[in-house]
Amino acid sequence: GFSFGLYQYYRTQRLRSAEFAANEVSRWLDTRETRQVISMLEWLERDVALETAEGSNKFENVMVKNQELPQALAPHTERTLSPKETAIRGVFDRFLFGLQRIEHFIESGVVKQRDVEPFLRYYLELIGKKPSVRMPEASQTALWKYIEFYDLRDVKKLFARFGYRP
Repeated sequence: GFSFGLYQYYRTQRLRSAEFAANEVSRWLDTRETRQVISMLEWLERDVALETAEGSNKFENVMVKNQELPQALAPHTERTLSPKETAIRGVFDRFLFGLQRIEHFIESGVVKQRDVEPFLRYYLELIGKKPSVRMPEASQTALWKYIEFYDLRDVKKLFARFGYRP
């Protein structure tokens, strides 16, 4: 009777939540910016299609070396960025916005942490684990400094939720 109906309702809601989480994380992983950032973090150097001028929707393959990331992610108060560094920073901004969005979904109860964990584990570990298995220390430090400087609280909360701190 009633108990079974309540159980069915709860189960259906859990499945919807898990499906929503999987779809949102997949959508984030499928964005050009996320793929670009992951390539830049994983490889010491990599051709990346960067937007030649912000908002132009024209892309050019540019060799990005991991050692360039600390300069591109430096706080804007420290130096003037080149067009290439500005483009790199732009894709990192959109990548981090996606992580903020996922944290917001978890915090608001739309999805459960356990629903997104299997999809995010690798990426959170890549950025959060110290020392990183694949990411050079200078790039990892620069990314965390960027997150701190621009006070990306939801990004920090997401990493903390999974046991990683700057």
